[in-house]
Amino acid sequence: MKNLLTLAYHSYKAKINILNLNLYCNQQYSNASFL
Repeated sequence: MKNLLTLAYHSYKAKINILNLNLYCNQQYSNASFL
């Protein structure tokens, strides 16, 4: 049960990290297009 919980927690954190990375990349892209 604990393994399942940690697995869910890590996949949740990974999703958040991927979202943040996408946001960061989009921000960098829009910054670059303004130059």
